[in-house]
Order: sequence, then C-alpha cells, then structure tokens
Amino acid sequence: LIESIRVVGVMQPVIIRKHPDQPGRYQLVAGERRFRACQQLKLAAIPTVEMDIDDASMAVLALTENVAREDLSDYEVGMSLAQIQSEFKNRTKLAEAVGLARSELYRFLAFIELPDFIKDTLEQKPTLLRAKAAEALVVFLKKSKDEKKTLEALRQAWALVEVDKLNQSGVVAHLQKLLTPR
Repeated sequence: LIESIRVVGVMQPVIIRKHPDQPGRYQLVAGERRFRACQQLKLAAIPTVEMDIDDASMAVLALTENVAREDLSDYEVGMSLAQIQSEFKNRTKLAEAVGLARSELYRFLAFIELPDFIKDTLEQKPTLLRAKAAEALVVFLKKSKDEKKTLEALRQAWALVEVDKLNQSGVVAHLQKLLTPR
C-alpha cells in the first residue's frame, strides 16, 4: 500500500467525523491502513471525507471496510462483529447493517462461544479455524452431556489441529470418536 501511494497517490480518501467528546478534533472512521501508510510516507495532507455519523454507523462502516479486505480471517471478522453488536438492538439489525444473512452472522459470532484456550490460539493464528467449523464445534459443545469430559477431549483434538495433524473441519468427528463408548 505504501508503494502504491508513493507511485499514484491516495486513490480513496479516508473517512472522518467530528470527535463526539473532543470539540475541534476528528476521529478516523474508515481508512486506517491508508492513514498509516500516509503517515509513514510523511505526507503533509491526506484526502478526507467528513461524515456526520453516530457511533453505530461508524462501527458498521469500519467493520464493512475491514470485512471487504480479503486477508481478514473468519475469526477476525467474528471478533469485530462481537465488538460492535452492542450498538444494535438485536442481531437481526446487526446482520442487516453489515449486509450478512442472519445465519452467516451467527456462524461468525460462534467464535465468541468457543473455550478460551481455542480463542487464545486463534489470537496468534487466526486462520486456524473457519467460521463453519467454529459453529459446528459450538453446537457440539452445547449438546454435550459431560462438559468436563468433552472439554478434555477437545483439548486433545485442538492440540492436533495446532500441529496440523487434524483438519479443523474434522474436529467434531474426532470428538465423537473420542467420546463414544466402545
């Protein structure tokens, strides 16, 4: 991005709004990567568009821009959605605002229901688990009759995923094998 801006300039302006708590100051709504690239290039001015938007709209705009990036993992999308969901009355309104089907939104939000040891790994390796596999795992965990035993089996299965000895889409089937009495 830096090289592109150096050669052709900023093709798309960043979006700003007046800071709600600090008169005379502005807040970046969208275009953080472009803004940082321009800072690194020490540009004196950056093309901007000022918008008069509320917090919920700002959150949606920023998320929509990030979701459009192809290098964002399902986990990162899910965590971004989780951060802004409090800005909406319900998940249906959130899904409409970000242009997702409700089922797709719930799939992304499954990440927040995963055990902490999985989320800790995903913070370091966000592409290790896709949203569909996360959703299947959460459904399996909710149906579990013995939570302690299931979590222990999941720790074993997850260790295999981390070292690439078990495909993320095969975790639920692996758990079923581990937990099914012989």
